[in-house]
Amino acid sequence: MQLLQSIKQYIEKGDTIFVFPSETASRFWLKRSFSFTHRRTLSHERFISWDHFKKTTFKYSLPDFQPVNEAAQTLFLHHLLAENSEKSFFRSIIPREYAEYSPLQMTALRKILPTLNRISDIPPLEQGIEAGKKKDLQLLLDKYLQFLEAGRLFEPGYRKPGLEFNNFNYLLFYPEILADFQHLNRKGWLSNHPGIKIISLTDEAPGPQLKLTSFENSEEELTRVLLKIGALLDNGVDPAEIAISAPDLEQLESRLLLLSRLHEVPLQIHQSKPVLRYPQARLFAAMKGCIDSGFSIESLKALLLNRAVPWKKEQLNRKLIRFAVYYRVSRNYTTPGVKIDLWQENINKALASSEPQGGFESAEIGEIAGYFKRLKNNLEAIAESKNFTDLKEKLLSFSDSFLSTADFSEDELKVFQFSLKALNELITASARCTGGRFSSPFAIWVAYLEAKPYAPVDLRPGIAVYPYRLAATIRPRYHFIINACQSATEHIIKPYPFLNIHEEYNLADILSTGDYDLSATFIRLYSLSGEEVFFSYARKSYSGNSLPPPHFVTSGL
Repeated sequence: MQLLQSIKQYIEKGDTIFVFPSETASRFWLKRSFSFTHRRTLSHERFISWDHFKKTTFKYSLPDFQPVNEAAQTLFLHHLLAENSEKSFFRSIIPREYAEYSPLQMTALRKILPTLNRISDIPPLEQGIEAGKKKDLQLLLDKYLQFLEAGRLFEPGYRKPGLEFNNFNYLLFYPEILADFQHLNRKGWLSNHPGIKIISLTDEAPGPQLKLTSFENSEEELTRVLLKIGALLDNGVDPAEIAISAPDLEQLESRLLLLSRLHEVPLQIHQSKPVLRYPQARLFAAMKGCIDSGFSIESLKALLLNRAVPWKKEQLNRKLIRFAVYYRVSRNYTTPGVKIDLWQENINKALASSEPQGGFESAEIGEIAGYFKRLKNNLEAIAESKNFTDLKEKLLSFSDSFLSTADFSEDELKVFQFSLKALNELITASARCTGGRFSSPFAIWVAYLEAKPYAPVDLRPGIAVYPYRLAATIRPRYHFIINACQSATEHIIKPYPFLNIHEEYNLADILSTGDYDLSATFIRLYSLSGEEVFFSYARKSYSGNSLPPPHFVTSGL
């Protein structure tokens, strides 16, 4: 493996920095490299990821400008789509009849912003893209550029940076799998630089013949793989010398963990998820659900019966839900010009009753009434926050009043704090972009959390399990690539993500859109990712029938 040989060759040269496709790979090779040198210490700054390389060496001649981040993009799109809901200036990317649902396009539009300037690659009179769509995309780009200029921000993908190496040399491993390398390296800007040496898959000698093991179903596949790993552990193999990579890991994770406990094979899942998947953060989405639904009983159940959150008055939460069930309080609602407060009506009815009903004593009903009023007032105040700073103050006030955060476990507290840290990002972005003036800060923050990935840092010891592609350049002794079917291993880079499949086909000759299928490239790289590598897939996976990847079929395997 050229990567391994190159590290051995340059490890003693302190001016050489090794650049890997991912942070996972850089950490792996930092640890592994102690076996190649007599040094007792190695600087982690010599083993960096591609993203870190860009951050430290790419220099833009834009004084007082900062690169745009996801928080600023979220604010831009929220304002733009709210405006389009009222004025409907888009015609194609959001048809006029669906303008009121513009905010639903947030995720799709966020994905195309970093490459939207490539619309200029399409010739003006080209018929491969509908004129109305191209006009909409140009309008979106114009508004985005105005937003960036007003906030003294810039989109890194729109500008060619300079390089600042500070007398270091860089060894760049397998850049062909990087989503943005091909675009950045046009005309050999990086590959021809004297301070960069590239180690590519084309430098590798043909590896051993690839073998793909086929199983009847996913249950059998996971069981057999875990049994094999268990046998390796029984034979004294160090768990650090075994790794699993899994396409569609999120789909497999729960079953994989269950079977691992059954077969006593400890696993360590390296998988980030949207933070709202964690119950400590889902609390905030549940709070918004209460506001949006008029305090429906279902939304209150989702909020108050969340056992992963340490409530100060957990018993009172349950009494409040029992009260709603007994009195059949569905939700508050509004008719034209009139607000109907069913909660208050039923509370007044219960307080006025001379006989206890539903198993509630009069004192309990008074306690429930007061508690619901405080809860409702706090949540409505949060929803009506004037800006993100005001929102944070009200969230902390809610936390002090209703939660016992000292009872969070360490891991749970980290999730809770991560969510509030994301709010700090919006506070900073809003101050730079618009002076903090935004409608519905609470709704924006919850929407921001929906797309905010969170990965636990302190993982329990076990066999490392990675999402597919993340660990393609590590090299443990044993590496199992499971669920390696055609659909799961397919990876196609879309340099023009604003084009649909028909437009890509029509413009293929002009834009070279067909040069970015990295599916076989990753399989080839994974074949080098261990002293012994095992590919497997299930003919009937948890998601349906599966086929082997074309690379194995065309190779006659």
